[in-house]
Amino acid sequence: MLSLLFLLLLVVVMATIAYFYKTYLINTITLPKQLNALKSVDLPHHLHDTHMLSFLNEIDCAILSNAGLEHVLDMFLSHLKEFIPCDHIAVTQVDIGTLGTSNMQLATQEGKRHAYTSLLDDALKKILSENPNGFYLEKYDEYPSLKPFSDFGTAKILMMPVYRDAELATVLYFGFAKEAQLTEEVLRIARYFADRLGVALTSAVRAKSLYYQENFDDVTLLPNRRFCRNYLAKEIMRAQRLEIEVAVLYISLDGFKKVNEAAGYAAGDKILKEVGQRISANMRQIDYVARFADNEFAVILSDTAGVKNLSKVAEKLIELIAQAFTYDDHQYFLNASIGIAVYPTDATTVDLLLQYADTTMTRVKATGHGKFKFHHAEMNSSAMHRLALDRDLRLGLNKNELFLQYQPQVNLRNGKLVGVEALVRWQHPTKGVIPPVEFISIAEESDLILQLGTYVRKTACKQYRLWQDAGVAPAKMALNVSSKELVRDTFAEDFLALLVEVGIQPSSIELEITESLLLSSAGQVNTSLEYLRKQGVCIAIDDFGTGYSSLSYLAKLPFDVLKIDRAFVNEAAKVTDKSEIVSVIVSLAHHLRKTVCAEGVETDAQLEFLKDLGCEMAQGYLISAPLSVANFELFLANNKRTTSNE
Repeated sequence: MLSLLFLLLLVVVMATIAYFYKTYLINTITLPKQLNALKSVDLPHHLHDTHMLSFLNEIDCAILSNAGLEHVLDMFLSHLKEFIPCDHIAVTQVDIGTLGTSNMQLATQEGKRHAYTSLLDDALKKILSENPNGFYLEKYDEYPSLKPFSDFGTAKILMMPVYRDAELATVLYFGFAKEAQLTEEVLRIARYFADRLGVALTSAVRAKSLYYQENFDDVTLLPNRRFCRNYLAKEIMRAQRLEIEVAVLYISLDGFKKVNEAAGYAAGDKILKEVGQRISANMRQIDYVARFADNEFAVILSDTAGVKNLSKVAEKLIELIAQAFTYDDHQYFLNASIGIAVYPTDATTVDLLLQYADTTMTRVKATGHGKFKFHHAEMNSSAMHRLALDRDLRLGLNKNELFLQYQPQVNLRNGKLVGVEALVRWQHPTKGVIPPVEFISIAEESDLILQLGTYVRKTACKQYRLWQDAGVAPAKMALNVSSKELVRDTFAEDFLALLVEVGIQPSSIELEITESLLLSSAGQVNTSLEYLRKQGVCIAIDDFGTGYSSLSYLAKLPFDVLKIDRAFVNEAAKVTDKSEIVSVIVSLAHHLRKTVCAEGVETDAQLEFLKDLGCEMAQGYLISAPLSVANFELFLANNKRTTSNE
């Protein structure tokens, strides 16, 4: 019984203390002198304590549930006018980034929202720092950040500062019309709401900080393994839906431990950050870079475009990381070992993809540094083959291992030689002669194609000039041009300068361009081709029929000769759809007043079929295989004798 009485007495004492403490807080709130002059009026009739307490409870629940600052702000802007008789409510941030991209969000009595980008004036910051419980402005024209209120005809503004960690972070505004009058009770409510907003702001910043700590690396500022796993799971789902590939490149920095030991952790952190920056700067927007551990990074490539592209990316990353890192005037060097796993070829789950990429990287480190491997054996073999060819091609260009052969082009009406196409070949020291189909694409993936193209044009033009001097040169010399060369702004001028240097008229040259290039780079390419045609250079569309052939664009392209791809010529003499296509192509070219040349003619039946269609020129093994300079000169002599006997 005594215990019960003691408990009741304790409750009464606690309630009394709470009452006097609350009264003390209310009475000790100090407002600027301007507020004391306000005429006291009764609170709006619809303002009831239960309604306000219910609203405050909703705000508290939103804060505790981490609903997000934007949601809490939305609650404030939507409902505060129910408790404070204002015409406009606004929230503005002091430090950029607190509320997002809009520095001020304003709501009118009608519920309309407006966003502004003006920051809080320094003069207002000073006023609010001197008046932490609020400040009432009747004249605010001198403050640019408050201009939005004048646009709505606001006469007076009550400003309530909101603090975070004892620093001014946000301002809550209440805009009033001229006839508006305030009571001290309304002012206390405004202060109370401002404090609630401060709690919400602190909670949001803390939540954001915790999220960042859980998902990002504090040294490189890149996502960490946890975040990367979640992202990879989403990319796998997307890849499954679109039936595309996703690749994980697991990167280890070889030699990083020695840098840490020699230069200290500050140097190591700086280098790690720069590694992340180098990788990120060279990835597409859809790619993803993360730091997994001390010296390990990961790259997620969506829609990989096959083993060629993955190899190219891996090579580029190895090259970037191999470049010197500088710290305190000292240079440090690292290598990268990269393991690659691909969805769905290697695995279909997040954990297995990461595991396979990691274990493959470990195998790379065991065999050397500055290399990459694929988890899948066939992909790895293909990538290594291309990498070896790229390396050998660079050496081959410097060692003069490349050479030209010349394939004759004849007039189908009389059999006379009318042109010759220069074709590049590669005499590999161990693999023998390599045809262009195996190394041109590799050269085009790097700047090697520029060096290769220059070599072909110079060599062919010099040889053609020798034939001209000997009086045996055919009417045209055909040269193939890569897309990487033709899109260069200076290509046309450089090529014409070469012709002047060698002493060849532009009318003696035919440049062969693939139709896919003409479509993908129509602007700059067409301008260059039009310019070259005006100088007399003949333009041929090569491999016609394998791209996006259509009459609508063909009539607009700057060209003179249409070359039918060998894939169609092979079926030309048969009763197939492809033979019909050849017939249509010849007819189409003639309607456009263009010359037709058939590639890959190998049988008499094909030759007769093409003659019947009115095809003007042909080349192929039936006429002659590509020849060395000496053998081509023999062909010239034989052709001259044959046609003269006829």
